[in-house]
Amino acid sequence: RIGEEGQGVAVILRQKDDPRLLVRRVRDMALRASGKLREPEEPTRAGSPQELRTHGIGAQILADLGVGRMRLLSAPKRFHGLGGFGLEIVDYVHD
Repeated sequence: RIGEEGQGVAVILRQKDDPRLLVRRVRDMALRASGKLREPEEPTRAGSPQELRTHGIGAQILADLGVGRMRLLSAPKRFHGLGGFGLEIVDYVHD
């Protein structure tokens, strides 16, 4: 999908994951996006200290890359504190 837009950034942050599991998750995301996989994504522990720390690291990476206004390839989700990094979500893309 990023290739179709002509520009974009993919940031994948995981800790203590087996590399094969990460590859499977990325593959499953692509299959879900294309409609070839219907099962829901694995739930995450929203608001856990680990998740908040991971979001902060991702926000720092995006800010360092010069991202400001962005469209996310996901279902709508609430992210707190992005403005402090100069980031703004303007759209969610999930087709």
